[in-house]
Amino acid sequence: MNSMHSMNCSDLRHMTLQDICSYLPPYALPYTAKKKLLLCDRDGVLNEDTHFPHLMQDLRILPGAAEALRMFRAAGYNIAVVSNQGGIGMGLYPEADFFTFNEELCRLLAQEGAYLDRIYWCPHPEGQTDCICRKPKPGMILRAMADFGVREEDVLLAGDRFSDVQAASSAHVQGYLLRSGWWRDEKGNPGDWPAADSLRDLAALKAYAGNDKID
Repeated sequence: MNSMHSMNCSDLRHMTLQDICSYLPPYALPYTAKKKLLLCDRDGVLNEDTHFPHLMQDLRILPGAAEALRMFRAAGYNIAVVSNQGGIGMGLYPEADFFTFNEELCRLLAQEGAYLDRIYWCPHPEGQTDCICRKPKPGMILRAMADFGVREEDVLLAGDRFSDVQAASSAHVQGYLLRSGWWRDEKGNPGDWPAADSLRDLAALKAYAGNDKID
């Protein structure tokens, strides 16, 4: 996998999965292919969602998030982030702030023995119809599955918005709605989706010894 891939988003009409933004995050471990893949939304799953968080004062890792990542890795998962970052396309903050925020996030996680293998992000604002990557579209998930060489049944997605689990459904992978972020503000019935209170609770359900299967 390439170390970094950003893109010129001025013309999305011919966008393919290979055009989706991704990069190798700071503090990543040497890559080892595993049989399963955990895909996490970032804001509201790993860190507190303060509404377009991008500054250091916005960064607060959620309780249990680092422990959850350690549990999933011990159970044989690679781990990647799939994140809508529409604030970039809206001009609310530059892409450089996104990278700086991620670097500090990864540093804090690494201090607790937790690491990410890849970060995928969509910089396009809501309503960008030509974009194939902004959740609930499944582009980032499909790109990650291709990069990590995993099957649909071996992928688990954790997110705090309906768009996360809708993207998982479109990609035919299992999605869990976490009650750790903005899910209370979503329009719809959360009972339509499997749910957990936090990434730590999901790890306890899916990744502890003897119960590390996805289904």
